[in-house]
Amino acid sequence: INRQVVAARRAQTPIEAVSPLPASALIWVTRSDDQLSTAVVNRLRDQGVKADEVEITTTATVPEDLAGLVMLAPTESSSDLLTHAFSLTRRVGETLRNSAGHEGAFLTTVSRLDGSFGLDGLSADQAVLSGGLAGLSKTVGHEWPQVETTAIDLDSDEKDLVWAAERLVARILTVGGGEFGISRRGTCTPELVTEEVSPAKSTVFTSSDVVVISGGARGVTAEVAVELARAGAPRLALLGRSAPPTPEPEWLRDLEDEPSLKKAILSRATAKLSPRDLGDQYRKVQSNREVLRNIARMETAGSRVTYHAVDVRDRVAVTEALHDISERLGPITGLIHGAGVLADSYISDKSDADFDRVLATKIDGFQFLLDAVRDRELKSIVTFSSSTARFGRTGQADYAVANEVLNKIAQREQRRRPDCRVVSVNWGPWDGGMVTSTLREMFADEGISVIDLQAGARYLLDEIASTGGPVEVVILGGGSNLPDTEIRVDTPAPALSALPELPTVLERELNTGAHQFLSSHVIDGQAVLPMAMIVEWLGHGALHGNPGLRFCGFEDLRVFKGVILSKGETIDLRVCADKAEKSNGHFQVPTELCSTSHDGKRTLHASARMVLANTHPNIPTPAAARVLPRYDAPLETLYTEQLFHGPALRGITTVDGCDRTGIVVHCVGSPPPQEWCS
Repeated sequence: INRQVVAARRAQTPIEAVSPLPASALIWVTRSDDQLSTAVVNRLRDQGVKADEVEITTTATVPEDLAGLVMLAPTESSSDLLTHAFSLTRRVGETLRNSAGHEGAFLTTVSRLDGSFGLDGLSADQAVLSGGLAGLSKTVGHEWPQVETTAIDLDSDEKDLVWAAERLVARILTVGGGEFGISRRGTCTPELVTEEVSPAKSTVFTSSDVVVISGGARGVTAEVAVELARAGAPRLALLGRSAPPTPEPEWLRDLEDEPSLKKAILSRATAKLSPRDLGDQYRKVQSNREVLRNIARMETAGSRVTYHAVDVRDRVAVTEALHDISERLGPITGLIHGAGVLADSYISDKSDADFDRVLATKIDGFQFLLDAVRDRELKSIVTFSSSTARFGRTGQADYAVANEVLNKIAQREQRRRPDCRVVSVNWGPWDGGMVTSTLREMFADEGISVIDLQAGARYLLDEIASTGGPVEVVILGGGSNLPDTEIRVDTPAPALSALPELPTVLERELNTGAHQFLSSHVIDGQAVLPMAMIVEWLGHGALHGNPGLRFCGFEDLRVFKGVILSKGETIDLRVCADKAEKSNGHFQVPTELCSTSHDGKRTLHASARMVLANTHPNIPTPAAARVLPRYDAPLETLYTEQLFHGPALRGITTVDGCDRTGIVVHCVGSPPPQEWCS
């Protein structure tokens, strides 16, 4: 376990700064409920900068000369502050990126906490919602690296608005970005300090305690619950969105591998199941089985366990559930909030509804749980935050914002409950839960090691037992390279419509008449262009301007929006390609697949860097054929029950063997293009 404590470090305090923007550039400042926004605008104008106050909810057309956005939190934050801030960020994004491509642009958020992001002097009645703005700023820094981003926290007790405006504007106009707290105590910036936690001398929760855990009985929260049971056997109340587990029927109990389970489900079905329906039923069986298995592990370790189907976003349901838990198990003495959902996508593509759903599960869920135990004496409160809150991550604006607010709620709760151990753990990726093998490889490329499930759960027991320990900690897998605490620069998100389109090299009218294979690739009644064809056409696009080179492969393939056709529809596709760049003895060609709707809106469907070379690479030695258990299902059912492909795409001739480690098949090669594409 790599444990880092978030601490406030002194930073330089600029008093004046010259605007790095051209004189024609405009800065928007969102209106605050006091006169701070007016003072900031006046100070900017005194510095020779064009600046206007706007409502954070403005629907006005974004001026083409907009080059800066300052989002000032009000002194009293409304519940929809963060959604409005996100929506405004999305609206101005294209203009800010365009301005950045000419003479620079910036985005600055200003929260109103204690002047140190809650690390130094948060009060027990502090409004903390604005603390999430820093998460939004850090995400913008990843997705729009050409736009400079700064997150500022201004002491909410500061009443001299002229003094505050001077320091805010100086920081806003200082080139460099980052996170800075401003108060009469001076300027600070959050930093990470490596500190090991001491092993627990005794367990905090014993058989006389009742611990409520949101997040269900699967994945990470389940492992934590099992470890709690092993350590002290407290009574455990698990809250999850899914229905309570049910005993598994006899006809399923002896089946383990996926083919056998699906075959059994099909044999018991009262109606024909589509591949999607079959997959859903299989996943339900696996989920129910995992919950039953985990609860059995907790009970074997000595804990009494109850499961409650509760949506933590429902205040009434949460209140009733915790009352029922107290009646059945006894007074609640511990709370662990592990519930969370993901809705990853770029800021430019993310809806307000998705943003709100992620925030509600994290923030509202935690607040409703705290309200339900407001009058209880608790030994410990733990919230599962995320390292995304500390470092930011592309596609996770909502997750960064929500978890930053969790951190601040926990800071405030510690001041309300000085005798209770409150900790907000900014977890890195776990070896399980939502981290797939593909994500694990991506984190490894970033130098981030995943957290072992048992090691992470055991660590948490030590953290809970560390009396007087810090509230905000960042936990990564052992051996991780700590990301920069400053906002990091990622590759610009190619999904952004503001990016200039590459030169068009090929055009094609896509419809089921000219491309018969599409009729064999239909999902939910609509034809979908297969991934293989996207790669094929991007490869041809790369070769178009590079005669004599050979196609060798591709890197960084991204699909942003599938090419989907309704019956009778035609889509005009463009294959775009840039100039080849030499790299490590090969040539890389940036390529894109685009289309334009009837109203002129450009859609970027996919992009990749095609790899070309003077000769084809050497063919690797094929691996020895594997011998796997027989696959007994008839071949004729493969494409009617397991797969959705139509006749033109049915290339498998025999299935020689199959188990959970792999599958061995014989299949035909691709037919000549003239047989399937005119």
